Amino acid sequence: MDHPHRVRSVLLHRHHELLVGLVDCADQVAAGWPGDSVSCREAVVGPYRDCLTARGLLERLPRLVRVGVEAAGATLAAEPVAGPPYVVLTSEGVMLRASTESHRLVVSYGVFGIERTDTTHRYRRTADSPAAALEISISCRAS
Repeated sequence: MDHPHRVRSVLLHRHHELLVGLVDCADQVAAGWPGDSVSCREAVVGPYRDCLTARGLLERLPRLVRVGVEAAGATLAAEPVAGPPYVVLTSEGVMLRASTESHRLVVSYGVFGIERTDTTHRYRRTADSPAAALEISISCRAS
């Protein structure tokens, strides 16, 4: 299970519509901000979750976990669910995680970025396409 490029390609091609929906929801969230950024995490995560849920996207994310693991040449022991540890919404977007007997797959879908200074941080809208937002990481699990 060491094929991050294959996983990325499969997800971008087979699930393009879903990934575009994740970008569209991020655009909708950012459109509700008073400016081009916000300092409150709750102005990002809550509205993003609400949009994903309303559009039926959140419930479809576990399928991406399974497809990603299969594309990497492995199988899951259990069916993923639309919640931790498989699907996690963060202040930067969506993180999908799966563990097999020997590897860990992490699919990061970053549509928001965090600008940090010594005294503050701001959340901004970032990646504007599925390809720009999608990152794949596969690592060996410690024994």
